[in-house]
Amino acid sequence: MKDFKDEYNSLTEEEKANLVEEYKEYKATKTTGQHISTKSKINDVTNTLKIVENEV
Repeated sequence: MKDFKDEYNSLTEEEKANLVEEYKEYKATKTTGQHISTKSKINDVTNTLKIVENEV
């Protein structure tokens, strides 16, 4: 982690802003993952329903 902190601190403000924007775009695409297989989709729905049932 220290290595990355030093590297980050050596960036210019413009480079830091670009890095943050890239991360925001990446995060936006990863907030709702898409499962490829039907089995993965079913497992996702099942786990979501279990969580909802436990909350109620």
